[in-house]
Amino acid sequence: IEKVAPGTMVSIERGGLRREEYWGPGSLSLEGRNPGLQRAAREVEARLLEIVDRRMIADVPLGVFLSGGVDSGVVAALASQKRPGVRGFHVRIPGNEEEEHARALAATLGLELHVDTVPEASWGLVEAVQDYFSEPFADPAGVTNYLVAGRAREHVKVILSGDGGDEIFAGGYGETKRQCRYEAAAHYLPGWLRRGLYHVGRLVGRRGERLARAMGGALEPPLERYRRKHDPIRRAGLRLYSRRLESDLDGWDALSVYQRAWNELEGAGALHRIMWCDIRMRLAGEYLVKVDATSMAHGLEVRCPFLDSGLVRYIFSLDPYLLVNVFAEKRLLKHLLAKRVSARHVYRRKQGFNIPTERLMGGKWGPYARRVLEGSLEMLSEWFSGDALRSMCTSEWLRPGEKEAVWRMTCLALWLRGKRKSLRG
Repeated sequence: IEKVAPGTMVSIERGGLRREEYWGPGSLSLEGRNPGLQRAAREVEARLLEIVDRRMIADVPLGVFLSGGVDSGVVAALASQKRPGVRGFHVRIPGNEEEEHARALAATLGLELHVDTVPEASWGLVEAVQDYFSEPFADPAGVTNYLVAGRAREHVKVILSGDGGDEIFAGGYGETKRQCRYEAAAHYLPGWLRRGLYHVGRLVGRRGERLARAMGGALEPPLERYRRKHDPIRRAGLRLYSRRLESDLDGWDALSVYQRAWNELEGAGALHRIMWCDIRMRLAGEYLVKVDATSMAHGLEVRCPFLDSGLVRYIFSLDPYLLVNVFAEKRLLKHLLAKRVSARHVYRRKQGFNIPTERLMGGKWGPYARRVLEGSLEMLSEWFSGDALRSMCTSEWLRPGEKEAVWRMTCLALWLRGKRKSLRG
């Protein structure tokens, strides 16, 4: 059984299956144009205004997701410009400060904001969300998306989302954001200076850790750096696969899919390739899967202005270093939003829409996760090492990579349980 690849149409004919790619790397023209930040931002704003206007055509109530970040902020700003008083929807996450920014943006833009709260101890919610996915899924933002979609559906039937802003405009969370900045450092700074700054950071000690890490990242080959950073479980030194699964895989490397996506954009620079890998892998395979499943669970239609094909082609025709430099990513979107709201809500550390699984797995959720895994050992041991699973169940102290592994394995166990129940039913 194979998934239909993103941007691909499959037709069933007498001779079998026929695959046809209707959108892919061939749709892009990497011209490297540099009209300057101001002019490019004006062009993006004009295009987005038209795109948002088209996506607001509806004969049913319509709203916007508002996380408090740049992407949803831009969509909300343009939507409120077209339709003043549009409703916004946000979910409060314990320990996360995004609500303050969401409320400030809503007040400035004139949105009517509705806020729900993630119940910190609700494992029943985690289990319920897994039932709506047709494949194993472990992005913790699935829980928050499910909640905010449910709240939105009480008031509207169509909603605009900022999904795609990170991938199209060179931003993202954690490692992806760092990859973009590392590549900008490699672009702007000569190798001798990067090496010198790396050693200075090492000599300074703890206060120079960030400098050393940034310059060290900028010295690595970009593909190897990108692949390695997207494999947190392997970085933690965990050996999870059973001997049977390792034999079946026969040396196949899951990260080879990144290599394949990287090679698709032939002749492109490293930053464009990083953006393309994120579109192919993270956006299509994770973020849009999450949005589709959690919104359809409530019968809510989500529209994503940033995924307009004409806009994507325009962004990829630009010099990618208009989008990111050593100090900031998503420069075009941030410039656009800073014209409408206070800069302190724009130029700040990104927190995101995820529940804090690292903290919760080391606290309230840890005992429940271990009970789920203990009850699923027989089922999971077909693919994973029994010793590794038992260690997850019994260890009271877990390293960051181990906490992520426990979270993912627990989500897999919950998903498999749900599917087996539905098959038996």
